[in-house]
Amino acid sequence: MDQLFAFDLIDSTGANGVLLLSGNVHFNEISKYEGGRYPLYDFIASGMTHVSPVYPGASNAYRVAGPFVEHNVGLVEIDWEAPDPVVRLRALGVDGRDGFKYELSLGALK
Repeated sequence: MDQLFAFDLIDSTGANGVLLLSGNVHFNEISKYEGGRYPLYDFIASGMTHVSPVYPGASNAYRVAGPFVEHNVGLVEIDWEAPDPVVRLRALGVDGRDGFKYELSLGALK
């Protein structure tokens, strides 16, 4: 998906709370894109069966967390009880430990 198209779609629909979830790159990372009504985050969770140390070596000026290059899963948790709900994004290794954690408020996605 073209980055500008995504921003245009969010702007034209007035959508709030958009968080992109993607994969198939054989590692985990979080990228943050500016340029729309609010920051657009992309949580890439990939690597349950395959990982590659080559791909995360590519330059990514938007990366805010990661890379995590081990067999893993991605986890999205939302604390609805917080005054401003908190979104927690985690990359978990096969042993259950955190590869990384990243938190943002749901209010930041408006």
